[in-house]
This record gives sequence, structure tokens and C-alpha cells, in this order.
Amino acid sequence: MVRQADRSDRAAAALPVATARALVIGCGALARELLEVTRRISGLEVACLPPDLHNRPGGIPGAVRARIAEARRDGFERIFVAYADCGTGGLLEPVLAEAGVERLPGAHCYEVFAGSAEFAAMADAEPGTFWLTDFLARNFERLVIRGLGIDRHPELEAQYFNNYTRVVFLSQTEDPDLLVLARRAADRLGLAFEHRPTGVGHLAAPILAFAARATVAAVPALARPDAHPASVSDTNRPTPRPNRPSTAPNPAESVDPARLVRIPDSVDAHLVGYARGASAVGRASAVGRASAVGRASPVGRASESAAGAPT
Repeated sequence: MVRQADRSDRAAAALPVATARALVIGCGALARELLEVTRRISGLEVACLPPDLHNRPGGIPGAVRARIAEARRDGFERIFVAYADCGTGGLLEPVLAEAGVERLPGAHCYEVFAGSAEFAAMADAEPGTFWLTDFLARNFERLVIRGLGIDRHPELEAQYFNNYTRVVFLSQTEDPDLLVLARRAADRLGLAFEHRPTGVGHLAAPILAFAARATVAAVPALARPDAHPASVSDTNRPTPRPNRPSTAPNPAESVDPARLVRIPDSVDAHLVGYARGASAVGRASAVGRASAVGRASPVGRASESAAGAPT
């Protein structure tokens, strides 16, 4: 049984209220974690794109551009994109720049979950690492073994995984059942296994900061204590408040995202087709670090050769 996260009033009070109409556009493979992070931030909505975009990362920039345009038409004032580069080779950046929208830091979700410094240290220590997240551990057989056609063509396994030496499970939750599944995946591939709990803190931090900025941006100028336009007479001018440090907690710093409540298992029933083409790019180098913007994701970075694998 998954241990429920603490739902303390103190943590709830620290979460921002996005009073501007705000939207997080995210990867469908992160839907569970995004909902966990945002569910208690009032006024912040989440919309996930299909997770199978990881099979064709060239489609991510166009899909994100279209969803941003749709969100603008729907009246969303503030938008955050919960994608890293995710194999787009830097092509997502101009889409976000033209829209004035931020994204998650890093090259892929493994770096997002682990944190850039920790991920770099792990990858440098053992380049032949196959990474699993909660999502991939939960869907390993369906998305990796069956999705890559290994169940029908066992000879493909050596081609895909010959350069890997270990599986590292970056877990977002304390779920013993997922730990069993991750170990089983490593055994299935004949690789050593390591478990590195990450939680969702590195994912949550930029989203909480975005929500806090959306809150500030939504406050009309006249409602701010330091806003005194010349047209306001002295008799109607609000009384200035003393210039003293605020005692209110910074939501981006004070909230421990690991304390946020989990969501039901049924939420990711629609997350399909994520990992086809897992490590075809990894045959060129042990972990497929071929992206121009940094370490490429060894799972879900579908290449043309992987897409053409026998089915």
C-alpha cells in the first residue's frame, strides 16, 4: 500500500492561490506528478498533451505551440510548460520564446526529477544507465517490452540494451509495489539495479514559483499598497503600509512537495504509448546522450530506426 503523504494545514496554507487564470501544459507521462503538485494550488489548471509525443519528439514543439494558442483563446493569462527539452534538440525553445512562456529546466524528465547536479553525477559515474521513473516502472512491460516489439522479436533486446550496465529507478513515491516492478525490470534486462528516491521536489519548485508569480501578476496595480497614481487625491489615497519585511512564507521555498497528497492510481489509465523506441539512440553511445542541448533521454527518445523496428 502506498503511504499517504501528510496533508497538514501548514503546508496547505503556504501554497499560492493563482488569481490570474493560469495553466500548466504538461507531458502526459508526468500527469500523475503534475496533478499531485498542483491539486492544492487554487486557480491553477493542468492540461496534458499525449504521452506518445515522446515517441516522436519532433512533434512536441508544434503540439505545444498549438496548445498555447488554444489556451490564450480560452483566456488563460499565465502559462507554464511542464516539458524539459525532451529530445527536441532545442526546437522547443523558440516556440516558448515567441509565446513568452517558461518550461521546466533540464534536458529530460530524469534530470527534472533527480535535479541537474545529481543527475549529471549519476550519469557521469555510469554512462550505461537505463533510467526508470514511477511511470516507466509501472508501464515497463507494456511500453518497453511490448512497445519495442521485444516480446515478438526477442533478438531486438540485445540491440536495444547491449550497452547498458544498470537500471536506476528514480522514484517519485514510496511505493513498495513499484520498487518490486522496477527490480523486475532490471532482472528482465539482466542489469544491475539501483534505487534513488527523488520525490517530486525538483519538479514542484519551478511550478510553485510560477504559481506565485501568477498570483502577483493578477493583483491590480491600484490594489497594491505602493501604487499611488497621481490621479488619486490625498483624501482617497490608501494609507501607506509600513515598509517592513513580510512574515508570509515564500511558497516556492517553504512547501515540501513530498507532503502533498497522492492521487488515485486510475489517473494514468490513458497514459499509453510512451516508450516505443527506448534505446535505439543509445546504441550510438551508452545512454543515448546525442541531444544538442544535453543528455538525451534513453527512454522515450524514439529514433527513426526504432520507429521502424519489426512489429
